Amino acid sequence: GPRRPATCYATEGPLVRPPRVDLHHRWYCIAAACRALPNPFVASHTALAWRPNGMGLAHVLAVVGVLVLGAVAVGGNASVLLDKVGTTTGAILLAAYYFIVGLTFFAYVRVVTANPGRPDTLESACMQSGRACNGKEMRMCQKCKCYKPERCHHCSDCNQCTLKMDHHCPWVNNCVGFRNYKFFYLLLVYAACSEVYNIGLLSYIISLRAGGELRAWDFCAMVTVGLVGLFALATLGLLAFHTHLISVNQTTIEQLKGTPVDQYSLGTCLNFQMVLGKSPAMWCIPCVWGVSTDFDGINWDNPADRPVEGGMSHELQSFAEQTTHTHAHALPVALDSVSIDVPQG
Repeated sequence: GPRRPATCYATEGPLVRPPRVDLHHRWYCIAAACRALPNPFVASHTALAWRPNGMGLAHVLAVVGVLVLGAVAVGGNASVLLDKVGTTTGAILLAAYYFIVGLTFFAYVRVVTANPGRPDTLESACMQSGRACNGKEMRMCQKCKCYKPERCHHCSDCNQCTLKMDHHCPWVNNCVGFRNYKFFYLLLVYAACSEVYNIGLLSYIISLRAGGELRAWDFCAMVTVGLVGLFALATLGLLAFHTHLISVNQTTIEQLKGTPVDQYSLGTCLNFQMVLGKSPAMWCIPCVWGVSTDFDGINWDNPADRPVEGGMSHELQSFAEQTTHTHAHALPVALDSVSIDVPQG
């Protein structure tokens, strides 16, 4: 009989050729399997969220470049400052400036790499919290297929949902949401301080060098003052805007959509605690220490009104304890005032 080709599957009977597999379909299946694998960068709120891309990387390098330029310009002209104000005073001024610059860099790294907060799956959200839907109908994102709580939005740049999403910031190449909003706000605070400080130092140095021979460092200082000044105007405007948003517990998306100001506000003090933490001593530190655990990115009611283990809110529980305490002290007094006649047997 005819010689069987090596690609035949049958050993007896008619020749059977293997089914043809579409190469495009095969690669599609492989890609789908890879997407189903856990992503170490966005697996949890403690993992990194860095997703490098061309434009995002360009914005990050631009911000870092301006910070480095300002630090280098101050360092190159440090000798002029030290000769004028003295070694001790000049060293203190320079140390304070570089300390603020260091905090700016640290806050910038935190907001770039920190996960802004991703919602759980619909099933795990129901299992982990009985108040997951906060008394409202639970929603599911049609793109992520995950639980979409209140104030959660889908980011088209990250292709993921973000808890209490404020906006996607191209200058940090990351979303600004529930878990990294503190880092973003502190970045604005430190950046504004370092930029104003930089402009003040370099302007003073330029005034000291007025009338002298133009040096390369003098030209560098003048260029830096102009460039940093542009960034300072934008930073101060954003800082004022986000300070207002925090004070009324709003996000940029909600402000643009016309959400009522008092819809989520719990009072100015509690609104700031929600973002920066309970202890004011930890507000200026770009870390998660002291961040209020009363908020989880899902429930936005007042923690004092939430039910505790007994099923009552903290306010009702306090009232019940006070009432019980009052009746417990009033009962012996009432019994002492009652005279009971015991019949003589």
